[in-house]
Amino acid sequence: MKKPRGKSSRFCLWFLAALTVILILTPAYLIAAEKTIKIGVMGPMKLIYGQQILWGATMAAEEINAAGGINVSGVGHKIELVEADDNCFLSVVDAVNAMERLVTVEKVALVIGGIRSESILAQQEVMADNKIVFLTSAGGSPELTVRVAKDYNRYKYFFRACISGKWTAQIGVISVDMAVKKMRAELGVQKPRVAVFAEKILTWEPLIKAVPAMLEKMGAELAGVWQPSAVATDVRAELEAIEGAGAHIIFQLFSSPVGIAASRQWGELQVPAVPVGANIESGRWKHWKDTNGKCEYNISMSPFARIKITDKTIPFYNKFFERYGDTPMWVSQSYDALFLVKEAIERAGGLDSDKLVAELEKTDYVGAQGRLAFTPTDDQFPHEFVWKPGYTTWVLTQWQAGQQAVIWPNGDPAFGVPGYEGVKYPGSGEFKFPPWVISHLKDKGK
Repeated sequence: MKKPRGKSSRFCLWFLAALTVILILTPAYLIAAEKTIKIGVMGPMKLIYGQQILWGATMAAEEINAAGGINVSGVGHKIELVEADDNCFLSVVDAVNAMERLVTVEKVALVIGGIRSESILAQQEVMADNKIVFLTSAGGSPELTVRVAKDYNRYKYFFRACISGKWTAQIGVISVDMAVKKMRAELGVQKPRVAVFAEKILTWEPLIKAVPAMLEKMGAELAGVWQPSAVATDVRAELEAIEGAGAHIIFQLFSSPVGIAASRQWGELQVPAVPVGANIESGRWKHWKDTNGKCEYNISMSPFARIKITDKTIPFYNKFFERYGDTPMWVSQSYDALFLVKEAIERAGGLDSDKLVAELEKTDYVGAQGRLAFTPTDDQFPHEFVWKPGYTTWVLTQWQAGQQAVIWPNGDPAFGVPGYEGVKYPGSGEFKFPPWVISHLKDKGK
């Protein structure tokens, strides 16, 4: 005689049947939603710098997801970006809170972003306490990676997915040397006077101290140092003082909004001194409109330009420009950074932070800005992009006739660094002096 089924057996059968129906009727996208990897994207989102971090990461995430996502042990996982406004230019406290929210509330797998070095130093502590991988595509202070060298076990989770301020500063120094040589050869100024015009932030302080010795090696001299706030909107007084000091060359060091005022007012006043160095705002397409075209002849630097650095550079540049109506700035290196993360996760077979660190350290990837690899753990500055020919070089651009022309690498030897002889990208142009600088110097017979 068959044993009657009890209530418990009937319930199990009912439950299994119901579950089967639910699985059949549940939309595929709801099931797939479980196979996601949350990645934090952090920056000052009310400013263009944070927006470009998000834009670069968004483009990369869309491309990765469209190609099947991140493959973890044979299973595709879509990327879900979680945005956080860290207000890092104005508040270190806000910056730390944003990082903590991403890690402890949003439970992201890792974080990309951060800009202001003073804030990133504090955000690194949250990273270290929680052992979560943190890639910045902006912070320039050497101290960020010096920490990795000094206390690897605590700070190994930090990677600078860009070159350090030390090397961006070196590119700026190269531009000064270019101007000194050209001025001496074409305008007869044998010992040009150079004014340092730099926002007052941590990143530039070591360079400013080193400038006098560098100028001496170039056969130039220091006219003075002027340091406005990073968010200043009027620098007319500083520019008039620079002109009064008899400067022939202005060594700009601007990575913040002050670069707009510096560029516009230099053009309005027609200061008879050549601007070189780093004015990151000047690299934006919208800078022409922001300055009413007064940025003509101004210089900027960037990892990207509409020129063939790799096969990926122009397609990325054009797609970014068409979508956002602006040129990709250095912070949009978040685009390449997300592809590095994808590769590291796939090689690690998961999201274990220590395994991700080991795989990121093995990075060798050709991105939109060049061949990307991180400096080794025994380097003075570990975990930042290798900067040299054959890897990422960055470029110097100059506004010429309303367009951004690449003027370096120009095939000449580079001041202070070997290996740049003969390095020049197809389509590069030549550095030009503003006509009022030329006429001013000729009138003065210098």
